Amino acid sequence: SAQYPDSEPSPDVEVKANLPSDSIAVVAVNKEQLTGTVATISCTVSGLTKKLDGVKWTKSDDTPITTGVDDYTIVDGSFSGDSQTTTLTVGADQNKADTTYKCLISSTEHGKTDEPTTVNLKVFTVTSTPKDVTTDADQTLTCNIGQLDASGTPATVTWKDPENTEVVASGDYELTPGTVDESGNQAAVLTIKQAKMATFSASFTYKCSVKSAQYPDSDPSPDVDVKANMLSIVAVNKEQVTGTEATISCTVSGLTKGLDGVKWKNFADEAIISGQGGYTIVDGSFSGTVPRCRS
Repeated sequence: SAQYPDSEPSPDVEVKANLPSDSIAVVAVNKEQLTGTVATISCTVSGLTKKLDGVKWTKSDDTPITTGVDDYTIVDGSFSGDSQTTTLTVGADQNKADTTYKCLISSTEHGKTDEPTTVNLKVFTVTSTPKDVTTDADQTLTCNIGQLDASGTPATVTWKDPENTEVVASGDYELTPGTVDESGNQAAVLTIKQAKMATFSASFTYKCSVKSAQYPDSDPSPDVDVKANMLSIVAVNKEQVTGTEATISCTVSGLTKGLDGVKWKNFADEAIISGQGGYTIVDGSFSGTVPRCRS
């Protein structure tokens, strides 16, 4: 008060300046997730002084999406501060291929009606193939990621050991994330060093989980088992009178299918060819869990 100068001043009163209509900002949160999983994409609208007057979502061909229909769920979001975030949840059955969606916002204060913003929802696959391993050498396990953008950003792969502990590069392990080829495939490789392999006495399973690096807000994939079948190789040695025919063999156990290849070498580490030099090689046949090779 100027009339009564001894009076206390009032508390501060905020005086807001509304942004001009062209200052509204819409930020799309894109996702890239495992195919066949539930995904949620969103649009965050900032520069508001009140809740949006309307929110819609459409498919890439501008077909309107209705919440609760065809496994889609729309949440308009609530106004907080100067922003509002609307989300679209896409059900697992709808999330099978790379798709673009649009959020359409209406704001009378900014003169916007069904203003569209494109939001990407991409998918990838994760597979593994069981690997036959032995304890006498380094072994590799592979997590295969497919349907990424051709020659694009590699996904981030996390490995877990049989005790469900995250694997880190160390004296026991080497991690090779891999790159994305022109077909959109990435092979992430875990090398288990021989010293670590020597601690295993039976088949074991590691796990890999994949997360988009292109769109970091994406959810990681569930863990995928990468199985290692422990092989046992037993040599059957012989001692016979000189100049007589002899048959020696190796028996491989722990298999789930026939061996992919069999070779024999002589004492000079030279390849032996069946039918030459008096040698006969029989690869053997897979039976139960024990195929046998002999020479």
